[in-house]
Amino acid sequence: MITETWLIIAGVVAMTIIVVDGKRKKQKGLSTEQKSPQAQSRVEQEVTLAPLALCPPFVGSHIGVKTQLIGVVIADEPMTISGAASGEVYTTHGVTLTSLAYVEGRITARYLECHEGAVVSAVVEPYPAKQKPAKERA
Repeated sequence: MITETWLIIAGVVAMTIIVVDGKRKKQKGLSTEQKSPQAQSRVEQEVTLAPLALCPPFVGSHIGVKTQLIGVVIADEPMTISGAASGEVYTTHGVTLTSLAYVEGRITARYLECHEGAVVSAVVEPYPAKQKPAKERA
């Protein structure tokens, strides 16, 4: 009975230390960066893909399974998408969507190869498109 009581007290003390330390780290992080959590949570920027010489199974650029892109993707080579892309995908060659791909928005390419299992909720246009990607319109 005494051993159980000491274990409970030790557990409560350990949890209290963890909570206090977490609050201290959270306050310290906010004061040094002077930004709200909403401003820190999302970063948007244009991504231009370069050739990947170290990935022999894929020709051109590859968006991996755990990659999630939001915005405009512009490539001058074939693209293979295994992850998620939301926005505009614009390439002068073709796009291959693997079975794990999720694409939402607009795809502009010479060809589109879609494997079974890929989720596509996008407008597909042939290259050259009538409308350029959003970043190039200005």
